[in-house]
Amino acid sequence: MVIMYSSDGIRYIIDMYNMHAISIIILWFSLSILLSYFLYKIIEVPVVNMVREIIKKQSKKHSRGNRFYERDKL
Repeated sequence: MVIMYSSDGIRYIIDMYNMHAISIIILWFSLSILLSYFLYKIIEVPVVNMVREIIKKQSKKHSRGNRFYERDKL
């Protein structure tokens, strides 16, 4: 049995005779990647919609009249 310590202090246990520990580590990494992906998808959709609405509002402001006239007016 080999115990390795990373620089972060996270303990990785790799058992040379038993592949169970390695499979648990692989499963943990895959589950964490999947969880982060789903969280990203859940958070991404409202943020993208919000950004699109802001861009639409900005484009509506600029579409009125002449842009150069509004810039010179300021």
